[in-house]
Amino acid sequence: MQYSSRQHDVLISRGGTAALLKKRLSLPVIEMKVSSSDMLRAIKLASQTGYSFAVVGFANITDTCHTLSEILQLDLEIHEYQQAEELPALMEGLKARGIHLVVGDVATVEAAEAAGMQNILITSSAASIERAFREVEDFFDNLSNVVSREQVFHAALDCADCGILILNQEEKVLFSNDAFARLDLTDALDHFRALMKKLPPDSNQLQRQRRIGGSIFNIRMTRLANPESIFVFYIHKQLKATASCSSIELEDLDAARANVMFPSSEYIKPVLPAIRQACETNLPVLINGQAGTEKNAVARYIHFNGAQKAGPFAVIQSNTLTQKEWNAMVDDENSVLYAAC
Repeated sequence: MQYSSRQHDVLISRGGTAALLKKRLSLPVIEMKVSSSDMLRAIKLASQTGYSFAVVGFANITDTCHTLSEILQLDLEIHEYQQAEELPALMEGLKARGIHLVVGDVATVEAAEAAGMQNILITSSAASIERAFREVEDFFDNLSNVVSREQVFHAALDCADCGILILNQEEKVLFSNDAFARLDLTDALDHFRALMKKLPPDSNQLQRQRRIGGSIFNIRMTRLANPESIFVFYIHKQLKATASCSSIELEDLDAARANVMFPSSEYIKPVLPAIRQACETNLPVLINGQAGTEKNAVARYIHFNGAQKAGPFAVIQSNTLTQKEWNAMVDDENSVLYAAC
């Protein structure tokens, strides 16, 4: 069977042809069902010929025929085949046993003709054809809803500040957002595929730093089961402090996370609702307080429990920051001021 699925969204077929198309094409196939009336009409026509006959087809035909045989108490010879390659031998066997007529689908009729046997094609009624077209309409309605939802999800992911890359378990790219494209990592997919192999079997998350193309990236990978394994990468470009700037400190990720606990829990408890509310926003958060009131710990807590938790944590000592250092940060697109990029 040769067929090009280009420029087509769905196929309508029936009987054995539909079964073969479903096996060999990734394109959706809407099966025009063989109804009981379609089958009964073909059987009645075969009976009127006076020939000994057999019904031959895939399960979608033989199942209907078996049902009719039981309900109407018909003595029918029914043969089911799985592959079209079985038909020549099956026809020769029927012919040798004195079967002169075969009732079936297109593949069956063609095999019968090749064997020199009489044949009757099971045709579909107008009602069966109408049902198939209604199924196509339902298919496109459902497809439209799925596409609309997918577009919404893609648009939402494109709004994220961090790069997002999604691979399946065969290491093929399912999605990448606009931020990933801006990070210029399209040619560095092997780095992410290598991380997939490093994930422990008993874990669904992995966090690493990788130097790619002269820049350092913080990468958090999450494995989802959906139902196959889907790997989602959240990627942040490492902030860069000017070499001569001593007022900026980029904290080690693990060390920064170790400092998110509040030593004076009772002291912090009254403001915890406000802290948790700050974790739910991407907007800048201003923390005011006297010296020794654990502002740094609060900042770390908000950072590692908010939307940017996969990114690095930078501390800027603004009281010692010079105008020259400030200008250097403003002019450098990789500085801490442009972390979302």
